[in-house]
Amino acid sequence: MLSIKYKIHMYLDNEQVEKEMQILDFVKLYLKSLGITQEEFATIFKMKSSNLHKYFTSERKLNPDIVMKLSSFSHTQPELWYAIQTKNALSEFKTKKIGAYKSYDYEKLSSLLSRHRIGN
Repeated sequence: MLSIKYKIHMYLDNEQVEKEMQILDFVKLYLKSLGITQEEFATIFKMKSSNLHKYFTSERKLNPDIVMKLSSFSHTQPELWYAIQTKNALSEFKTKKIGAYKSYDYEKLSSLLSRHRIGN
């Protein structure tokens, strides 16, 4: 179990990941080590397997109830599960649109404001 926590931390700490890992990938590691099926896991969480699967594959956003259940089940901090979701969302977004946000750099904005103030 400790090795799975370590893998989660390594994934979150590593900026350059070879393969994006979904929450489901980490959950599957827990299930495999415990010999639990996804259907049994859904029953433990008092949910339909198909609904739970949607949270774990980011089709649906995590909510505090799911996060607290995951945290309790895995003996991890709830923030880790949100961090995985956030890392994946930002990673996907950055690869598509990073250039569009360069104009918001405070250094560029400061120089523009300085020139504007000098010009007035």
